[in-house]
Amino acid sequence: MKNDIIQRLIAAINAMNTIPVSGKQNLVNLSGSIAVIEEVIEMLKNAEVSPLNETQ
Repeated sequence: MKNDIIQRLIAAINAMNTIPVSGKQNLVNLSGSIAVIEEVIEMLKNAEVSPLNETQ
């Protein structure tokens, strides 16, 4: 499950890397979004992931 999540996030980053942007603010927004996803990937690598218990 964790590897599937990481692979999907990597696919999202790869797609975002193909988006052409114009303007400094748009570039900052896109690069910031990519950076956040990369941070989440790093956190997931060290985390224990389990399915959500729906009774919680």
